[in-house]
Amino acid sequence: MRKNHSELIRLIRDKEKAAVSQAEEQRERLEQEINDLRRGDTELELISHTQDHIQFLQ
Repeated sequence: MRKNHSELIRLIRDKEKAAVSQAEEQRERLEQEINDLRRGDTELELISHTQDHIQFLQ
């Protein structure tokens, strides 16, 4: 009985570690996507204030 309990605890901890790792990877991907979107927003903001209409259209 004790062995089964220990094995169950180990399996739960392994699943928890895997879930935490997966969540951290997803968080990092989302942070990178947010940074990319912010960078694009900044570029668009700069371009929208330009007086060079040809550059704006490109």
